[in-house]
Amino acid sequence: MRDVSARRRSNRICRKAGVLICRYNTSVLVIIAAILLVLFYSPVLSISLHYSRNYNEGWNAFLALAAQNGGRLYEGTESLFINNYPPLSFFLLGNLGLSLGDNIYAGRVTSLLSLAFVGVAIYISAQMLRATKRQAAVGTLFFALLNATFFREYVAANDPQWLAHAAMMPALMLLLARPAPTAGSVIIACILIAIGLLIKHNLVALPLAISIWLFRFHRTKFNLWALTGIILVILATSASYFFYGKNIFFAIFAHVRVFSWSRMAVQAAIVLPFMLPFVGALKTLMRTRSSDHRDDLILLFAALAIPLGIIQRAGEGVDYNAHFEAFIALTIALGAALSRYKPGIYCGKEQASLFLVVSVFAIPTLSLPYFIVNTVNEICSTKKTMRDWSKAIGSVASISGPVACDVQAICYWAGKQREIDFFNYGQRLRAGYGDLALARALKDQRYAAIVLHEEKPLRDLRKRISDPLSDLIFRYYKIDQHLPAGFVILRPISPMRDATEKLTFYADHSSPVVSLASLNRDTR
Repeated sequence: MRDVSARRRSNRICRKAGVLICRYNTSVLVIIAAILLVLFYSPVLSISLHYSRNYNEGWNAFLALAAQNGGRLYEGTESLFINNYPPLSFFLLGNLGLSLGDNIYAGRVTSLLSLAFVGVAIYISAQMLRATKRQAAVGTLFFALLNATFFREYVAANDPQWLAHAAMMPALMLLLARPAPTAGSVIIACILIAIGLLIKHNLVALPLAISIWLFRFHRTKFNLWALTGIILVILATSASYFFYGKNIFFAIFAHVRVFSWSRMAVQAAIVLPFMLPFVGALKTLMRTRSSDHRDDLILLFAALAIPLGIIQRAGEGVDYNAHFEAFIALTIALGAALSRYKPGIYCGKEQASLFLVVSVFAIPTLSLPYFIVNTVNEICSTKKTMRDWSKAIGSVASISGPVACDVQAICYWAGKQREIDFFNYGQRLRAGYGDLALARALKDQRYAAIVLHEEKPLRDLRKRISDPLSDLIFRYYKIDQHLPAGFVILRPISPMRDATEKLTFYADHSSPVVSLASLNRDTR
């Protein structure tokens, strides 16, 4: 009797879980959507404002400006402004920037629309794998929730990341649309993938997944895929060499970056708790995958994107956007997996999997109070932030002569030219490459001023002096003025006071430490 009673009680619990997961409560989805509107309000509000939340914005704006004016995008190894991105996004955003009058504004609008499109593509892809509208909405809402909280720095930011994903997602939908891909869908998908790679070259998980999937299940279509890919590679390589010479290949494929396995381990430990709850969804999808093998494409996509994203995090400057491919695949898998559950049918052993499917929302949901408060604070401080940035931009604009900015958006809005890419050049110095080009420019006092971001003392004096880029800058420049929004202006040190100024700077423990934000922050 006890066993029967326990089984009945278990079945009742399972039916309730099934109703919660498979039928859903519309009011819950509406509440989540309302919270998302609040969280997205702050980044959307800042689209047209002249202050930057993302370090890459000014860097991308300057390169889009070069594309507008016919300037050089790839200047060789001796250049102080290093471009390690493919060229397509700069032309797309540059042309849009001409229409809107501001490249950063154009990039932000494009990024927001691209993010929205990727969300819609996740929803449609899940439906192609037999998910209902509500089941597909669960994965899409999780995707939106993750971007509104932990990934919010890339929401409406002038960065080509989401534009590249938006270019690739139609390729995935084309291949999921039918039980077997057609020749036309394979060719168009290959072209779309190539466009995405010409925007952001490290989004390789989806192209690899499609290649393996076609080779394993649709061999004839794989041959067409490979042939189309080879033709596109030849065309892209030829065009790149014609317009940019060999510099483009050195800039993208021989880009200098400092790698650390310990960094990769730390970043993996941070991101894996967000991914592990998807085990239930992946397990369910693997067990119930359809005979037409479309589920296998998503499983391959996730299986490749997760480790590739973690490996990329070993490089300094590689941010959490390296995991976007993984979360796109996982949220599609979540919606598809939910379609395989029916209330009251799967019980007993299935309860653990049911829990894992639901638990993907645990961390983002628990963090909502923090991000809501943070969003409210951002909105309330918008006017002050705008005043501070306006004063800083005005101060830089009033400087006569070239100005090098650590946060490039300051110089872009001040009407200055691009001068130094502090992050990428700092990587070259840390990797052991010579500093002759920068040392010559600083010694000759080529720049009327250098604008850096100011930080509180977090490192001792010895570490501060051993920073090769900071040491090189402060050998020839000194702090002259503190700006609002946490910036400082450095001016050339006069020859008569050179030694005195440097000794005073390094000996003054009470003064703030000026640290290049790009050296201590993930950027790209």
